[in-house]
Amino acid sequence: MVRKFDRELKLEAIRMAVSLGRKIDGESYHRVQA
Repeated sequence: MVRKFDRELKLEAIRMAVSLGRKIDGESYHRVQA
């Protein structure tokens, strides 16, 4: 049970990091276009 929770927590952290990275990439992309 603890292992499953730990794995889900890691997946959630990865998902958050990916979405945050996309947001930063999108902002810098728009800045370059402007």
